[in-house]
Amino acid sequence: MSAGIKKITSNMEDYLEAVYSYEKKNGFARVSDVSARLGVKKSSVNTAFKILARRGMLKHERYGSACLTAAGKRLACELQDKEDMLFRFLTEYLFIDPDTAREEACKLEHSVSGLTLSRMSGFLSFIEKELPSGSLSGLESRVKRAQRVKKCREKGDVMGNFHLGVSSD
Repeated sequence: MSAGIKKITSNMEDYLEAVYSYEKKNGFARVSDVSARLGVKKSSVNTAFKILARRGMLKHERYGSACLTAAGKRLACELQDKEDMLFRFLTEYLFIDPDTAREEACKLEHSVSGLTLSRMSGFLSFIEKELPSGSLSGLESRVKRAQRVKKCREKGDVMGNFHLGVSSD
């Protein structure tokens, strides 16, 4: 998080990101758009906008559109970058389907520490820049194999027919 910006709740971060998304697309955000995107009442959006405006993150005229301030845009951009990196990690290296990964990345972005994020970013850079192309080619099959073993154990198949080369899917 940028220096000098007070920590805001994860809910407020979600509102900030929604405004950022609409602002990139349309140049502004409307209460009704943010309400629909987040699945909340318009009155909740208005309350959030007031809070974000008091924090210097947003400019909003009653019954008008909303735009992020420089501070709000900076924070929203940081949050989006964090979510995008987590999404990439979940989909490209843990092979989680995109819908689930987007939902999980959104949840994780609010709680992951700067240290963890920095180390994860360094790890991804290392994998992408330092490892020879194809080094991780067996990773997806290993992950899927581990998932099959887990399913076997959950079904009570302690031996895991998987050891015999038989899938219990």
